[in-house]
Amino acid sequence: MKLGLLGDHEQLRRWLPVLTNGRRHQIFWAAGLAEFATELPPQIERLSEPAQLLELNGIDAVLLCGSREANLQTAKQLAAQQIPLIILPAVGQGSAFLYELSLIRDDNHVPLSPLFPLRRHPLVNQFREILDEGTVGETVEITIQRRHPHAAGNPRIKIAECNQHLLWDVDLFWQLCGKYGQVTALRSGELDSAVSMQSVTLSASNLPEAIWSIVPAVEESWELTLRGNLQTVTLVGGADHSLSELKLGDSSESVDETEIEEAFLEELDTIEASFKDLRLQGDWPEFVHAMELVEATQQSIRRRRTVDLYFDMTSERSQFKTQMAALGCGVLMLTLFLLVVVLMLGQMLSPEAMKWARILAFAPLFIFLALQIFIVLARPSMSDSASGSASNES
Repeated sequence: MKLGLLGDHEQLRRWLPVLTNGRRHQIFWAAGLAEFATELPPQIERLSEPAQLLELNGIDAVLLCGSREANLQTAKQLAAQQIPLIILPAVGQGSAFLYELSLIRDDNHVPLSPLFPLRRHPLVNQFREILDEGTVGETVEITIQRRHPHAAGNPRIKIAECNQHLLWDVDLFWQLCGKYGQVTALRSGELDSAVSMQSVTLSASNLPEAIWSIVPAVEESWELTLRGNLQTVTLVGGADHSLSELKLGDSSESVDETEIEEAFLEELDTIEASFKDLRLQGDWPEFVHAMELVEATQQSIRRRRTVDLYFDMTSERSQFKTQMAALGCGVLMLTLFLLVVVLMLGQMLSPEAMKWARILAFAPLFIFLALQIFIVLARPSMSDSASGSASNES
């Protein structure tokens, strides 16, 4: 794919060489940069304004990184012009931005896809194979323990950084075990939007409990551990979500850089294939749901209890139904009010005027009920259309 780069993010730095070395997926244009402005090779064309991406010919997709407002606005314009977007997940993008993109996606059928580089990492694939083979037995618990470097003299981690790590790790939990829908969060030592520790427990029926925690440390590292009733398997990683070792009992495995880079390109291959077949675009709802789960941690901390998430993709149909329900409540209250007024004025009006007053009192309700026929005209989401066509073909 010929890619345009919109914005930058620290977690993309690890993959810049792969995307600029002339292999099958390469960045040709870049805009809205701050951190990477001097790191890109000279053959990449720098655009002075993000909006210039809208004027390019021959661009296959735009890779959105970071969460600067100007870049997010441009991303929505690109989607409206049916230019495919690949989004490196960043917690600062927020669910509201993803909802807006979802509506544009439903309206224009523009391909959208998140880019989680670890999904096809060779060690993650080996981890899956171990689970499929039943080597560890029945899963009892899965945990991720993160150690994040802190500023000198301030042994706390910014909440935004905690949530950024959690967003990527939630996807790993879901890829390995299944989709979690309950979140219980706890923070310690919170001061000035930073914490000394944060832990999140994810749960769902028929899934093992997933426990995520992060604490300050001198060097960044993390461990993903799955405990079974027979054995324990562990993934060890370092900075920038890199994975270095897979441990199973007394044995350990590692992979070289070439395999890791090829796996990253294969993930982009999968995304490119999904752009050509709507039935393969199943990752977008999962990305939206993962963002909702991360944002629910704040709600769990505020309420001091477990929060249940009922995932439902925002679409034109769901928004229409919500608006009509709210409008219906208002119409019922208005009808009741008008009816009381008519009864109060009954003795003062002539029979003919009273008849018209009753008609006018019930007119808003009848008009609202007549408008209900438009609910069948609300367009279903693209995922519903795709699944429907798939079932017809089968």
